[in-house]
Amino acid sequence: MTFGERINELRKEKNYTLNQLSILTGLNVMTLSKIENDRHRPSVLTVGKLANVFEVDFDSLWKLARK
Repeated sequence: MTFGERINELRKEKNYTLNQLSILTGLNVMTLSKIENDRHRPSVLTVGKLANVFEVDFDSLWKLARK
């Protein structure tokens, strides 16, 4: 599973739209879309924001992001 696939899966589990996730994380909708489509490599800060919103372990997300 890629980082983008995992973020998409987590977003759907929470029933969030990209717009809702954007509001919760402070990240741009376009950036989130690129992340989910694996066209943007997230920074450590971005991974931290996503881990916080989804209430998941930062390290597991960070490892996926670095693959």
